[in-house]
Amino acid sequence: MTVNDDLDRLYATLAERDGQVDVVVASAGAPSFGTIDSYTGEELDASYALNLRGVAFTVQKALRWMPEGGSIVLMSSIEGERGSPGLGAYAAMKAAQQSMARTWANESRERHIRVKDRCLDRLPRLR
Repeated sequence: MTVNDDLDRLYATLAERDGQVDVVVASAGAPSFGTIDSYTGEELDASYALNLRGVAFTVQKALRWMPEGGSIVLMSSIEGERGSPGLGAYAAMKAAQQSMARTWANESRERHIRVKDRCLDRLPRLR
């Protein structure tokens, strides 16, 4: 989500119905393809708005309604660690999400709110 007013309405509706938000899963993202010599400002801005800014405000606005012991999960990507050609901007945003998860975990420790990032490529596969 990239529109803060939409987030405000979403959480107000949830809080009115349930009184709190116990778990937030921020799973926004879309890869932007291109190499360093082809990026445009508009492409980088759009990638930042969705992959980083949208995630940050999704979490920030949920915290108001989250009780002690709540959970936040950021769906990241292995690209934040791998560095595949053509996915540099997307990879940078996903690496930033991973960093935010670690930072937010430390910032939320006193409220016993767990914050984790998850990369589908790192999850165990069922056989």
